[in-house]
Amino acid sequence: MATLMMLINVVSVIANWGKGAQVIAIISGVASLWAVGIFSNFRHDPQAAPTYAVLLSVASGLTGIVLAIVGFSS
Repeated sequence: MATLMMLINVVSVIANWGKGAQVIAIISGVASLWAVGIFSNFRHDPQAAPTYAVLLSVASGLTGIVLAIVGFSS
């Protein structure tokens, strides 16, 4: 799931390239990449992954979806 959120954030960065929301999209993408890194440390026991990593992944994914919609609609 974290990898999917990272791909959504890449799409949102591309959609917002050269626009005002580009910085927010890049920050969200970096946060998503960080969550993937955290999850990779717990690949043998995913249930032991910290809760903040799950929340970070979901929040950055939702931000990426919203920014992709905004970027493609303008």
